[in-house]
Amino acid sequence: VGNYSNGSWTIGDRTQLQLQSWLKTPVKMPDDSLLALGGRSTVIRYQSGRWQRVEVSID
Repeated sequence: VGNYSNGSWTIGDRTQLQLQSWLKTPVKMPDDSLLALGGRSTVIRYQSGRWQRVEVSID
């Protein structure tokens, strides 16, 4: 997981993000964040130079 901007990469920590599957193509959101979806209810958000895992629950 990485983002290339202004000649350098910002890399997300796969262990910290608990990634267990490959992510699909990121989608740019109206607030300029990026969302990437994966298997096993995985959603990763990139905003303001930070990667974070988004909690997903199904009711």
